[in-house]
Amino acid sequence: MTPDVLSFSLLSVRSSVDASSVFLSVFLSVFLSAFLSVLLSFFFFVESFSFLSDFPFFPESFLFVPA
Repeated sequence: MTPDVLSFSLLSVRSSVDASSVFLSVFLSVFLSAFLSVLLSFFFFVESFSFLSDFPFFPESFLFVPA
């Protein structure tokens, strides 16, 4: 194997690893943002039916500690 072929193969492997890591990071960021938005919407949906909905604008309404 000549050094040119070896360097080209290493470069192609490195570029594919960079592309996969970029794709993985983008996928994870999109997945985490979607998961957090679904979690927050579910939390506010449950919160709207709870007994804490009498005081929706108080900061204590977001805590699950009884007063």
